[in-house]
Amino acid sequence: MNSAEDAAENWRCGIGDQIRWYFEALMLRMNGDGFGTNDVLREGFLEAVERKTIAFRVVDKTDETYNEHVVEDGVFYIQTTPSRFGVNIDRTGPLIEIL
Repeated sequence: MNSAEDAAENWRCGIGDQIRWYFEALMLRMNGDGFGTNDVLREGFLEAVERKTIAFRVVDKTDETYNEHVVEDGVFYIQTTPSRFGVNIDRTGPLIEIL
């Protein structure tokens, strides 16, 4: 990237892949935290995420440095800020803490 214009164009071209990477990072985090083998964790997740929906969104501010996971109104959100979009996608805290 040589300029802000290049960065903006790369963002537009790669947004789909980057959002997919956020979901892949969530899957890896869930497996790493034991959700793949622990029925209690899975049940707790399903109780907290009543609407059975996982969504990605860009917000103005997060409590974490890069991105975070939150549950609001029965929806599990992967969220980041515009300035951190695509940066350290796999940097999140343990999921158990938010359930």
